[in-house]
Amino acid sequence: LYGLITSFIHVSFSAMFVAVGYGVASVIKHFGKGVHTRFMVVGAIMTTFAIFLGDMMSVYSVPRFASLLLSGNFSFIGIFFVAWLRSMASADVSGILSLAFRLIGIYIGYTQSVIL
Repeated sequence: LYGLITSFIHVSFSAMFVAVGYGVASVIKHFGKGVHTRFMVVGAIMTTFAIFLGDMMSVYSVPRFASLLLSGNFSFIGIFFVAWLRSMASADVSGILSLAFRLIGIYIGYTQSVIL
């Protein structure tokens, strides 16, 4: 959802990552119905994947992303992953805030994925 919105309006807003964490956690909590730590780990992994996929869609746009997936050329994922890691390691204020919101979203996806 994040990638779809940002590809259309061309504005990135980091607070959406918290909502992504809550969304992933609520789906896992609803369908998982468990209290095991494996649900917490799955929540963190799926939130990280959702954030990465959303960032990739916001950069490539939805039609281009779909055409790259359908073409079978998956080298763009590795290239984007390296660029994504470099942008997360930047030391400017917006990069640090963006990384902080992503980590908060992953933390929420981790902690809220179980029924307590």
